[in-house]
Amino acid sequence: MKILIDTADITVIKQLYTLYHFDGVTTNPTLLSKIEGRPLDILKEIREAIPEEAQLHAEVISDRSDVMVKEAYHILDVAGGNTYIKIPVCTEGYRAIRILSENGVKVTATAIFNQAQAALAAHEGAVFAAPYIHRINNKGYDGVGTALEIQKLLTAQQCKTGLLAAAFENVAQVAKVLESGAKALTVTPDILMEMIENSLTEGAVKNFYSDFSQHFQQENMLEK
Repeated sequence: MKILIDTADITVIKQLYTLYHFDGVTTNPTLLSKIEGRPLDILKEIREAIPEEAQLHAEVISDRSDVMVKEAYHILDVAGGNTYIKIPVCTEGYRAIRILSENGVKVTATAIFNQAQAALAAHEGAVFAAPYIHRINNKGYDGVGTALEIQKLLTAQQCKTGLLAAAFENVAQVAKVLESGAKALTVTPDILMEMIENSLTEGAVKNFYSDFSQHFQQENMLEK
């Protein structure tokens, strides 16, 4: 299981790594547009800030497959490392996915809204298929249900492609998708913090500390 963070904010990425050793970073054109600087410089900075083994997912912009492929190699030249190229499953995208996959480039098929798109992406060789939970919900469908059906399909067909669920709205959705056997997920910094922090846990820890310190008159186990 891989847990990635969906942000392009280098400050947030560094802060989160002090709290939890997640498995990488996913970005998209919208996230990059919120950060000052050139897009490739931002990606390079993120790559340098995360561990060598961590994944970095970066998306192409063009709507033509030949330019998508060129963009992909340019991103790889600049970002390097363990970088995955995000290709949207539009008409031109499937061809780009196949070309890149056949040449050893790790591709994340993105902007997936149904099982058929995930199946086509898997057939073309994508490493990950990434459905957008909340955007599917916004269209009046069941985002989590769609992700579960995609995982079921990938498992039934014994695909090498893994589910990379994205755009969660809450922690309950994350848990539900993980139950299905998803290989990876990406969450916003806010969702990650909700996963890490729990008021019930914090309350229990506070009570343990209070009982211990009052009885033993010491703050921790370091004292003799």
